[in-house]
Amino acid sequence: MKTINGLIVKEAIKWVGTKELINNKKFNKKGFYQFLSNAEWDEGQAYCMYFAESVWRNAYIKAGYSTIAAQLEPILTPSAIKSLSNAGTMWKPGISGTPQVGSIAIWRWYENGEPTWKGHAAIVEKINLSNNRIFTIEGNTGNPNQRTGDGVYRKDRSLLMTSKKRGLVLQSFIIPFQIEVL
Repeated sequence: MKTINGLIVKEAIKWVGTKELINNKKFNKKGFYQFLSNAEWDEGQAYCMYFAESVWRNAYIKAGYSTIAAQLEPILTPSAIKSLSNAGTMWKPGISGTPQVGSIAIWRWYENGEPTWKGHAAIVEKINLSNNRIFTIEGNTGNPNQRTGDGVYRKDRSLLMTSKKRGLVLQSFIIPFQIEVL
């Protein structure tokens, strides 16, 4: 039996390598602009959460579950932190400290050891619990040598949720609603 998890990852993989041509406005892969716009993204906005929402939405629609796709709109917002809060209260599968393939990983930005409203989101592609690592596909991110995002990349990230003086700290995972995919 196939699950939605594999379809979510497949949908995310097809956008790996997308690059910004103009800062959060134009992209090199045909269809990516429209892909984000379907989640009500506007030019210039950060798009990591729009990317995650669009991936989930398209996966559920392709699986024939447009009603589940429609339920995502009030839950998954432009803010990774707000989306995590919404999923904890409004989404039946909810959130978990344990990742699943296809789940949305949420990080919060810390400044001077204090949490801020800023966050980041990614689709979990693979999990290596023995090494405390997840492998993700992320929109509005950069390669490891960049400070700011310029596209869609695969990343190798720590599963540790330890506090930092400054930087992203993993918070939790938004879990997909499980359905059978034909």
